Amino acid sequence: MRTTLLSPLLLLALSGHGLAAETLTSTEWWKDTIRLDALGQLWDETTDGKNWQVSTAVGAVVGPNYSGGGKLEFGPLVDVTVVHKSGFTLGSGRGIGYLRQLDDWELFANISASGSREEKDGKDGDKNRLQGMGKISSGAQFGLSVAHEFGPVGMELAWTTGLAEKNRGNTLILSASLPVYQSEMLQLSVNGNLVGGDSKYLQRWYGVDALQSQNSGHRQYRPGAGLHEGSVGLALAMPVGKQLNWITAVNYTQLLGDAADSPLVEKKGSVSASSGLQYQW
Repeated sequence: MRTTLLSPLLLLALSGHGLAAETLTSTEWWKDTIRLDALGQLWDETTDGKNWQVSTAVGAVVGPNYSGGGKLEFGPLVDVTVVHKSGFTLGSGRGIGYLRQLDDWELFANISASGSREEKDGKDGDKNRLQGMGKISSGAQFGLSVAHEFGPVGMELAWTTGLAEKNRGNTLILSASLPVYQSEMLQLSVNGNLVGGDSKYLQRWYGVDALQSQNSGHRQYRPGAGLHEGSVGLALAMPVGKQLNWITAVNYTQLLGDAADSPLVEKKGSVSASSGLQYQW
């Protein structure tokens, strides 16, 4: 069982990805990026004698209007996650899943909804780089991840794949988190992520096909598979009550490779921030 205030993997979920960032639009992107679902911590609680454990979180987030967008948007952060001692999980962000912990290893599989994007998400004053690009619809996706704690360093490798024709494509995320200071009243962690995707995935979020080019005025663009995003961040967690935690995260994300060269991208680098309260019972 964990002995720290909050595990490195929890803080990784708060200020890292958990799932690929560009699958979510507007403020939804950052809700998932810093989601306070704390699956590992809830698992510890349920396996310490409780059949069920529930976590709720409320807060605020700020980040770019879409991946590569130049406008910052504010929005609410709301999350509910339920974990049963059998390993069954249900959450507003990660859908239906199964969690298994083996010593310092965590295995997690889930089915959830992928993100969506609308043309209006790109509106920034009198300009809109998404105008004429059409809508990206949400669909079911399958995720599989393995996490391990190498001493103080928490690492996770996560794979997601679309299950519907409208969200075909694969992503692979390598994440790491390291507590730089921790006590009974405070934990500060630094984290980083690298995200890669196949050509179908990158085409959907950063590419421009012939019809989209005609409607939007952008040149045709077909990104290839590879790394397309990296990020670093800080997460601060403090208990404010017996079952209540206050968590704040700041993250810098840089688009890489073919994603950064997309005509849809206005800013290759962006900063996000969040702050919220998490209650468990």
